[in-house]
Amino acid sequence: MANEKLNKPIFISGVIALVILVFIFSFYLFLYNPRFYDHQYSQNGIYQTFSYDETWNATTELWNYMHFRIDELSDFYSTQDKLHMIDVRNMIRTVSNILYVCCIVFLLSLLYFYSFNREEFAFWLYNVFFSASTLVFILLVFFVTLCFWFTQSFTLFHTFVFTNDYWLMDPAVDKLIQLFPEQFFYSIFMDILGVSLLFAVVLFGLSMYVKKRYM
Repeated sequence: MANEKLNKPIFISGVIALVILVFIFSFYLFLYNPRFYDHQYSQNGIYQTFSYDETWNATTELWNYMHFRIDELSDFYSTQDKLHMIDVRNMIRTVSNILYVCCIVFLLSLLYFYSFNREEFAFWLYNVFFSASTLVFILLVFFVTLCFWFTQSFTLFHTFVFTNDYWLMDPAVDKLIQLFPEQFFYSIFMDILGVSLLFAVVLFGLSMYVKKRYM
């Protein structure tokens, strides 16, 4: 009985960690992706507002700032931009920490079942893949519905995540909103959902493979 009580929280922790990893990995596929940014800049007319070199110098500076390679943004960005990017960088660091924690939790869950419940390992592997893929599918349905009210959801997200109003910017002054209009975030949101769907399909396929091969 004690073993069953121990297994259930470990199993649930493994599933939740894997689901979070799916979305974070999908997020990171686009966060520093030059091809994605270049496509968005072309689609949103950014190269008509700034020159190509100016656009990419500004983008590289942001990436370096979020990677903690530089401590302060240049005067290309407004004071409002800089204040908001402090919050964004802290958010990125939090996401990175969550990524590391989830990797550790999932690996510990896997190692526990492999080392101490070897006879249940295939059963665990099937269930964790199947449960994670199912949960991702359910969350994707929810997130897709948000797309119909993306502006409202985007505003609510900022209100919830940030404790100040530095994210409220003036398009005539603040370079961040000129470089990254709402359409940019809508596109990255949709692409993250698309990649997460692919991950979910892969997890579902793995669960079926494990079931057929080892159970």
